[in-house]
Amino acid sequence: MKKKFLVTGGTGLIGTHLITNLLSQKCDVFVLTRNLSKVKTIFGERVTPVADLNDIPMSIRISCVVNLAGEPIADKHWSIKQKEKIWNSRVDLTQALVKWISRQEHPPEILISGSAVGWYGDQGLNDVTEKTRPHEEFSHKLCDAWEKQAKVAEQYGVRVSILRTGLVLSKDGGVLKKLLPPFKLGLGSYLGKGQQYMPWIHIEDVIDIILLLSGSIKNSKELSGVFNVTAPDAVTNNQFTQCLAKILNRPVFIRVPAWILNTVLGERARLLLTGQNAKPQKLMTLGYRFKFTQLSLALENLLK
Repeated sequence: MKKKFLVTGGTGLIGTHLITNLLSQKCDVFVLTRNLSKVKTIFGERVTPVADLNDIPMSIRISCVVNLAGEPIADKHWSIKQKEKIWNSRVDLTQALVKWISRQEHPPEILISGSAVGWYGDQGLNDVTEKTRPHEEFSHKLCDAWEKQAKVAEQYGVRVSILRTGLVLSKDGGVLKKLLPPFKLGLGSYLGKGQQYMPWIHIEDVIDIILLLSGSIKNSKELSGVFNVTAPDAVTNNQFTQCLAKILNRPVFIRVPAWILNTVLGERARLLLTGQNAKPQKLMTLGYRFKFTQLSLALENLLK
């Protein structure tokens, strides 16, 4: 019998790659979306887009829900209204998703729900594992509320796995799409002192990790809880900048002082000036073998 997935955020960077992979494995995929036409443009008739969770017939037995929806956090100024939009697109949607799960006669076996290494807040140069305590700030409060809503699904017999994702590297979008134009022009720059860590991960590893967590393994407790979805070798902003410039064969000599970023971006500048030296401890304990452990190899794969 075909495995049935429900995906939110299906037109985002991770969502499109995930759904493409699921379709190649002949899975049935339902996509919760506000833009039915966009889903059909990307995937054609191969998926079932739904505008409302109640549009999914009760007779359909979804085995795994992958919750990736969320307003982009870095694209717009953090006004009170924008913060509410960021919050609602994650926390409120996840709450609605879990309420839908609670009404199902046959709830999904698994809920894989998004989060970010921002849960930890600014951690300086310290190693960060899934046991690290957070630094209280907006990114932590947002991710913590998001995760807590997902964990409510455990009350209905659902195994919950949470993805604390780092910077996802892909040629199709994300951080690289924003960085490539200035770097190709020789206008790449270091940010602040450049000592802040940038935990990264190749898109192929993200998808493989989601597929691993969506599997049915006897000891499912090992697949529950939070996971740092980052490559084992986090780099600083200085190292990331130098590596990207080298791959593109371009110079890099500009350094943008922290005060300029703080003046232009306000609180949002913390996304660029702080970081986490995140380690995927739980994934490594599971025995997951990363395809890309070094930034230079990941960038070469994507850009050459």
